[in-house]
Amino acid sequence: RRQRQMCIRDSTTATEFVPHLFNNHDMDLIIYTYPLTEIRDSSEWVEAHLKCGAQLCYNPTDALEHLKLGCKVILLTTHQGFVVSDKGGKLVKYLQKTSKNFAIWVDEAHAWMVSHMLNYKATTGHNTPAYEARLFKTLQELSVKTPYIFGLTATPNREARGVVEPYGCLLYTSPSPRDVE
Repeated sequence: RRQRQMCIRDSTTATEFVPHLFNNHDMDLIIYTYPLTEIRDSSEWVEAHLKCGAQLCYNPTDALEHLKLGCKVILLTTHQGFVVSDKGGKLVKYLQKTSKNFAIWVDEAHAWMVSHMLNYKATTGHNTPAYEARLFKTLQELSVKTPYIFGLTATPNREARGVVEPYGCLLYTSPSPRDVE
């Protein structure tokens, strides 16, 4: 049942929301991250890329190259590929500096979205010897550039449910260059 829920959610995002954002909100890039590549249903994303005329990429390096060429891009990657790898870091730095319009979907983030090491146990119920909150911090940095950051999960953590107060916030606080033209 859980796998079916994930497929339906992935399908709706890929075939309805992504085309809507490309066609009605002038997106240049849509990033969809998930914990494991096995979760991705590529057929739905192929349909989305055909509807939008966007390049479908599976790693941040290819996505960055296509963006620099002026292509519209859908990037499907793991959370780790987006925020831990050097390749993902280059894409994030580019997004912080560019006027490109982008959206990010984070699927099944759970522990990846705990805002700070000090909240880890209270949020997840588990201890960890080290935690850098890279996904949360990256999204926090990018949230000043785009209002289009979405989280999808069947099991939100205690911060997402409002039980534990997060460190920092993911608020869109400044208009993008396209909002003020």
